[in-house]
Amino acid sequence: MKQSNIENYTTKAKELLKHKIITKEEYDQRIKDYTDYTNSEGKYARK
Repeated sequence: MKQSNIENYTTKAKELLKHKIITKEEYDQRIKDYTDYTNSEGKYARK
């Protein structure tokens, strides 16, 4: 279940990147933050 959520989020972020709504750096940070968030079971690692 967790993995498919990460994949869904990644796909959405890729769409934003493709349409130049976010930069590559923002994309990388979103994926990192979301992966950290998911892996910590709902607690953000980064403040």
